[in-house]
Amino acid sequence: MGQRRAGNTCQGNSMTQLFRSLFIGVVLIALGLGLAAYLTLRASLPALDGTVEHAALERPSSLSRDGRGTAIITAETTADAMFTLGYAHAQDRFFQMDMLRRMPAGELSALFGERALEADRAMRLHRMRAVAQQALAQLPATGRQLLEAYTAGVNAGLGSLGSRPFEYWLVGQRPQPWMAEDSFLVSLAMMVDMTGKIVNREYARELLLRLGGEELLQFVQPRGSLWDSAIDGSRYPLPTVASPATLDLSQSALQVAGLAAGPTPMNGSNSWAVSGSLTSHGGALLSNDPHLGLNVPIIWYRTHLQYESSAGEALMLTGVSVPGLPSVAIGSNGRVAWSMTNTAGDWADYIAVELDGDNYLTPDGAEPLQTRTETIEVAGSDPVAMEIRSTRWGPLTTLDSGETVVYRWLTQYPEAINLMPMLGLDTAATATEAATIARQTGVTPFNYLAADSQGNLEWTVLGQIPERSGLETDRIIPWQEADASWQGWLAPQAYPRVNASSNPYIWTANNRVVGGDGQRKIGSSGYDLGTRAWLIEQDLKARQQFDEQAMLDMLQNDRAVVVQGWRDHLVELLESLPSLSEDEQQALVYLRDWRARAAEEDVGYSIARLYQKAFTAHFNGLLNAAMREKGLLPEAEKDLWLLNGHSEVAMIMLRDERPAHWLPAGQDSWAQLQRQLLVEVLEELQQDHGELADARWGEVNALHMKHPLAAALPAFLGERLNMPRSVQSGDVNVPLAQKNNHGQSMRFIVAPSREADGILALPGGQSGHPLSPFYRANHDDYVNNRRTPLLPGEPVHRLQLAPAG
Repeated sequence: MGQRRAGNTCQGNSMTQLFRSLFIGVVLIALGLGLAAYLTLRASLPALDGTVEHAALERPSSLSRDGRGTAIITAETTADAMFTLGYAHAQDRFFQMDMLRRMPAGELSALFGERALEADRAMRLHRMRAVAQQALAQLPATGRQLLEAYTAGVNAGLGSLGSRPFEYWLVGQRPQPWMAEDSFLVSLAMMVDMTGKIVNREYARELLLRLGGEELLQFVQPRGSLWDSAIDGSRYPLPTVASPATLDLSQSALQVAGLAAGPTPMNGSNSWAVSGSLTSHGGALLSNDPHLGLNVPIIWYRTHLQYESSAGEALMLTGVSVPGLPSVAIGSNGRVAWSMTNTAGDWADYIAVELDGDNYLTPDGAEPLQTRTETIEVAGSDPVAMEIRSTRWGPLTTLDSGETVVYRWLTQYPEAINLMPMLGLDTAATATEAATIARQTGVTPFNYLAADSQGNLEWTVLGQIPERSGLETDRIIPWQEADASWQGWLAPQAYPRVNASSNPYIWTANNRVVGGDGQRKIGSSGYDLGTRAWLIEQDLKARQQFDEQAMLDMLQNDRAVVVQGWRDHLVELLESLPSLSEDEQQALVYLRDWRARAAEEDVGYSIARLYQKAFTAHFNGLLNAAMREKGLLPEAEKDLWLLNGHSEVAMIMLRDERPAHWLPAGQDSWAQLQRQLLVEVLEELQQDHGELADARWGEVNALHMKHPLAAALPAFLGERLNMPRSVQSGDVNVPLAQKNNHGQSMRFIVAPSREADGILALPGGQSGHPLSPFYRANHDDYVNNRRTPLLPGEPVHRLQLAPAG
């Protein structure tokens, strides 16, 4: 027995040693793999110091970086400045650039496989790479030279990396060289982002017309609101509640399943400027905060360019560029500063079509459909062929109702993406000159606001405007009217414009900026409710003088002018009930004790805001149910969003007037419906946050910027790619625009010639590389609203670039 025990002990010791050896081996292998991965990742960091030679350079230039990673570029020629900008973009953001060119071209599946096929099919319909190639072919020689210099810089910057950018290791692919046409695709990506939902909104308007005619449409989606704030003072009359003869919901027991989520917010922005009469120095002062999706890395890239014009004039451009584009998108040249906001104009159409076999009808008779085949490359699978049938107005597509229509969109026209005239902003001396350049440029049509050091302001539209007739184009257009509704391009001298001659300030916030003929030329795809513009206008009129800090304070305005009415309604509702549950009693306390702001610590705001969303989603669901009952929509798992920004007016009227014919059969009373919606909101808040006391608005609305590939990694690694979660004040209908992953993508404030006092705050960081010291360099200052300088600091790195040989 003793010998057996000894043997067993020896055997046990041997097994222990074996397991220990195996464990050590596994650990060493894991450490080796981890070290190899780390070294590979580190090899893709850009070289920030030293000397680089390249044959595309004409003369020496330099690329320096300050403590925030700002690209500080000094060159002797415009072409060399563009080469160096491309070099910096590729060093820091090539994967982002790749996504921006692939998305509109419908080429994401070549990287991500079949999961991206649906997105690629949607984009291939418009053949945007072919459009980009046409735009490149039309480019004048000077513009092409500068674009080719930028392209050479991009490929040189990519080639300088010791290893492919880390994202390509994650997806198992290699980056492809940059081509000159790709910059046009990046411009198209911005156009898709800004205008891609227009036809969805117009389809919604068409469905409302089919359900209840103009009366229902003008009630559910009115043209104006209580907060109309056009610069010219024009207003639309408010609607009345659509009558029972138009729509009577009380005759049907329509069912809404749960609380449907609303649409993603419009990619909009705030911008305003004051003339020299309202500043101490006599120069104009400009503010701009574009509202975009907040991802990692952010779309903007801090840029400071110094070079000489062809006439030998020293030039300086400071602001932000978009990786993939050879220009400063928003910034100042020391004499003029410029900003952009979404126009919410009408840049796309659905057109009804009559098909006869392989032909379609036009005002000139039947014409044959054009058929093309697009081949989509798919990583890990065979290529997919996609047949596209097109008309003179655009390609055919199928709606949710099953009907076939034509999809006409600004993205289909090469004239709409001639971005190179923007490079002329480097020598613009006045706001008027800058606005003239804007009207000659082909990019997404933006509200364009320019301010100069002489104190002048001018607003116009940046980009190409289709020449529209007086026909209604905010719904499906009959094919008989398709030619008349889009008659080429509006002449630059006919663009709408406003200057400061009659008003010392100008503002835009995705609202209707002007009325009359100017508004007709821009059209509407669903303007913002207007409260941001209204609040900005009130702040502008409340002051006699402005400086940069005053502008920054205006950006933090979170007054709850819309939610105030919903809070008052809930207090009145709860106080009218004979008895309250414990949750309702607690909610009433928070609603009474609120700050009337979208403040991060306010629970009352959370309750009122989510109730507003639930009420709105409920009636959107009822409209969908009514359409399905009448056969206008097929049964589907997901409702269409049939409302727009101004639908808030209709919701307020329903909330306050409580019309009996808008209450479906089966509901005892409006009070019962409203109480049930509130109960569901309180349950949702408790489910998400535990106690109602913990449902502070900053927690409900917390900012969490994520890297698009983070979800593909183990959580402990993926979170390293994301920005830290931070509680924030603000909301979509206040100037302090903020949602969980959407909001102020930039805070830009400057008086031209006084850039040293300017402000430029960006979330996230300059570099897209997680090991870079610039990966999070701006984020802490942004979330804490610190005053971040516009001009770069002292360089901490300097890379010299010289002509080869």
